[in-house]
Amino acid sequence: MDLTQFNTAGIVWLTVAAIAISYILQSSFLSWYRLRHIPGPFLASISSLWNVLNIVTGRTSPVLEKLPGRYGPLVRTGPNYVLTDDAEILRHVNGVRSTYPRNGWYEGFRVDEYDHMGSHIDTSVHDAIKSKVIGGYNGKDGIDLEGAIGSQVKTLVSEIRRRHLGQPVDFSRLMRQMALDAITAVAFGEALGFLTAEDGDVFGYVSAVDKMLTYLTLASDLPIVRSFVRSRRMAPAVRCVLAYTGIGRMLNHTRRVVAERYAADDPGKGDMTASFIRKGLTQIECEGESHLQLIAGADTAVTVLRSTLLYIMTTPRVYTRLKAEIKAAVDAGEVVEVITIAQAQRLPYLQAVVLEGFRMRPAVVYGHFKSVPAGGDTLPNGVRLPAGTAIAPNYIALTRRADVYGADVDLFRPERFLDAEPAKRLEMERAMDLNFGLGRWQCAGRNIALMEMNKVFFELLRHFDLQIVYPGKAWDEFTGVVYSQHNMWVQITESS
Repeated sequence: MDLTQFNTAGIVWLTVAAIAISYILQSSFLSWYRLRHIPGPFLASISSLWNVLNIVTGRTSPVLEKLPGRYGPLVRTGPNYVLTDDAEILRHVNGVRSTYPRNGWYEGFRVDEYDHMGSHIDTSVHDAIKSKVIGGYNGKDGIDLEGAIGSQVKTLVSEIRRRHLGQPVDFSRLMRQMALDAITAVAFGEALGFLTAEDGDVFGYVSAVDKMLTYLTLASDLPIVRSFVRSRRMAPAVRCVLAYTGIGRMLNHTRRVVAERYAADDPGKGDMTASFIRKGLTQIECEGESHLQLIAGADTAVTVLRSTLLYIMTTPRVYTRLKAEIKAAVDAGEVVEVITIAQAQRLPYLQAVVLEGFRMRPAVVYGHFKSVPAGGDTLPNGVRLPAGTAIAPNYIALTRRADVYGADVDLFRPERFLDAEPAKRLEMERAMDLNFGLGRWQCAGRNIALMEMNKVFFELLRHFDLQIVYPGKAWDEFTGVVYSQHNMWVQITESS
């Protein structure tokens, strides 16, 4: 053996290793130094590993909920990420006059090669699209949101009677079917039929969606992953992978539906796709918004449907009082076949239950990062952040603030909204509004979500009695940016 060659090769490898280690250490130091004044887990200050571990283990909600108690209102959760549960800071960042643009975090929620309102980071592009679609989301462009959602609630009730009475049913799956049929009904004028399908899964979408949500969370939170999957070279590979999944089959279906509408002489009326066409969206833009409706519309609403119903079923006081209010309204002839949102809003305890449900399990755990504008910014609490820092709400901690909601924040108690003095109730409701965003960033689907909650809760408890089968383990829960629940077994019988 030539020891000279061996020594030379060894020196080369040692040099390469030294350079690599030096680069990693330097990068870690620079990452830490930039936001060194923001407290948080040390690992989060030097790498994305802390966040990745929480995502892949499904523990973001319990971990993030405890952060403010340990570190304060501003917590560093990544080299460039800061979360806050401070309402005034969030109003400063997301308010009408804010100059904070969207952070690149949003780009991770693009499912295929085309962006949509939820993934554009250019504020002017976002605003232009939202101005064209908001009428559809609000039901102001000839769209019968009440009728579309109400018809799916009727289907839910009839399918429970046809297939699920007297035997345990996985309520987590049933509620996802309900949410998907509701959003496709308002989007396309006709539900895809998840509730009526024998296996409850059209295109295999239900089986694939939770894996997709974990992938989207990682793609959003990790800039290196986001850049890789969004690159032009990766686009064919992404399309190929999607084509063999339920996600791809669902996206292809929405493309066909949208293409047929654009090819027709009359785009139709009464649904959101028709409204989008009339307002001037291009075909590609309309396809993107259809994909957004499926992701953001169904998979956030279903969290609140599941969790609020679980809290109702496991809190006898709430269950009994809500059933009594519903029965009184029905007996007095105050509601139609499926309750309208106007009728529901006249039922104070139902409204308190809806608010408390959103508080206990917000639709999103954290996220919606904005970037500190050029020159940096001083927050309302006096802390200064350098330009480019990504800051977002810690939603689960925001809804657990004892100074806002009372010392019993971990208790499902709708009465907190009824018993509070007017000023305190207004404070709580304003804090709850932050879950839907503010100004231009407010959730476009807020009205649809609230309508769905009111109708589902009322009609299920009007017609049925619900009981958790395994109260010691009510469900299996996994959390990333959103909640994912499985095995929520419920026994359903006709209302007594």
